[in-house]
Amino acid sequence: NWKNVNRLLVCVVVTLSFFSNVASAITVPLYSKFTIAEWEPEFRAMIEDNYARLFQPKLTNDEARRLRGLRFKFSVDPKKVLFEFSSSPNGMVRMPVASLLFLKDLANAQAWLQLSDYSAQPVLDYLAIIRQGRLGEWPEAERLPLTALGIPAKELTSERVLARRNDILGKTILFILAHELGHVVQDFSAQADCQLKKICDYQELQKSESNADGFAVEMFRRMGLLPSASNFFFALNSRLSSMP
Repeated sequence: NWKNVNRLLVCVVVTLSFFSNVASAITVPLYSKFTIAEWEPEFRAMIEDNYARLFQPKLTNDEARRLRGLRFKFSVDPKKVLFEFSSSPNGMVRMPVASLLFLKDLANAQAWLQLSDYSAQPVLDYLAIIRQGRLGEWPEAERLPLTALGIPAKELTSERVLARRNDILGKTILFILAHELGHVVQDFSAQADCQLKKICDYQELQKSESNADGFAVEMFRRMGLLPSASNFFFALNSRLSSMP
């Protein structure tokens, strides 16, 4: 039931702001500027439409007031690839295109592996290789997920794979967006102290992340959706983040 879903997700807390520190220290897979520019309008339209059509009608008056000045930033920096989603107290939600592309490719790989009756463990192993700093040992042309994992490109256009990919990707992006909205409508003091003052109260930071996850789960409940793809995102994060 929804109480159990909420308890499960809030217990599996992910601190998204830590990912930028990981990205700066290791070799990351890089998408071309052409690919990023090509996908930026599509991701922008998708996220802005989801916010207007799915989220806004379900907000309380107080939440709508807090989100009145909401803005989205879709960075085209190729290096912002390891899920560098974030938000700030002034209502800016950052959804880097490279991070969205990376998530799309991983969802593609997950969908094809599942539908082909293969284990999806290689997706997590690939992220562990990145986190361990070993991707730099690979030829540059083989670092992006679909090539690295040997996913056959021709299989990705099948209706079954696309449907599974879209379900995983769409619900994952919805959860990320809801999480960041949760930060905007709630208190940002823990994040601000950690990012600006370099003083991290990890208990408060964890509480803030739990509250943002709780807000995301509540938004899914209001929309009549189960956050079924959030476990996929938590699993990916578990291979990239270094938690205290």
